[in-house]
Amino acid sequence: MGKDDLCFFLINHTGLGNGVGAPVAVPPFPEKYRFLGVPFKLTAPKKNNGKAIIALRGKTHSVKLPKETKEIPVNAKAGKIWFLHSATYVPRKAGVVIAKYVFHYDDGTQTVFPVRSGIEVGDWCGPTRQKAAQVAWSGRNRPGLNVGVYLTSWENPHPGKIIKSVNVAGGLSDAAFAVL
Repeated sequence: MGKDDLCFFLINHTGLGNGVGAPVAVPPFPEKYRFLGVPFKLTAPKKNNGKAIIALRGKTHSVKLPKETKEIPVNAKAGKIWFLHSATYVPRKAGVVIAKYVFHYDDGTQTVFPVRSGIEVGDWCGPTRQKAAQVAWSGRNRPGLNVGVYLTSWENPHPGKIIKSVNVAGGLSDAAFAVL
């Protein structure tokens, strides 16, 4: 997103005062962090070739990004899963599916968790509480806009089954989607 990115997410990733000034020390990225009391293990960009999120395209925005991920191994049972995600160019109309998490169980079945505008996620620019998502973090970007990420949960309808993997699909609306 250029200057509208999350370069101040938890720490100042730019190494510059206010992202544009004199050099400043960059503290270590907090790989373990609690958002609204929910513990997360985050990927430190410097330890992963500068990559720390999954970013997916919309139908008309961020079209150079992939439309979906490959299957991400899970190999565990879960009753509830918490997601830290955000989106941009989110439709104003509530209930538009902008992305989906597809859970693949070890018995060959799958379950889909749709991520809908105004319900499980809102726009990252000017974040506000949504019907089933809270603003987990917000801060300013280099142009001074308030940006943020959302926390939402999913109740697994089959908590006794092993989730073999999950993949994330975007490109279902104009909104671009990101998972942290």
